[in-house]
Amino acid sequence: MPSFAVITEEGPRWDKKKRIDQQDGWNEHFEFMSALVSEGFVLLGGPLENHSKIQALLIVDAPDEATVRSRLSKEPFMRSGVLEIAKLYSWEIRYGRLP
Repeated sequence: MPSFAVITEEGPRWDKKKRIDQQDGWNEHFEFMSALVSEGFVLLGGPLENHSKIQALLIVDAPDEATVRSRLSKEPFMRSGVLEIAKLYSWEIRYGRLP
């Protein structure tokens, strides 16, 4: 199955006065993402160091881009506008291996 690299970033509902774990809907976001990891959809994920905006990288295993967008559209932070997909790339892993 193909892999995808997804870069998410703060959306229009991101509260700049709060850390990510203080954003509205944090618990739901955390539970949803944990479930995606448990089922093998999200292989890796975490914040990127960027001092001008909040961003995160997700590596996901999905048959196509439409599936990635559909699944992530149900994520609580995405639904509420706290986060949004900034970039999405099909990614062919050639070196190393994911856990």
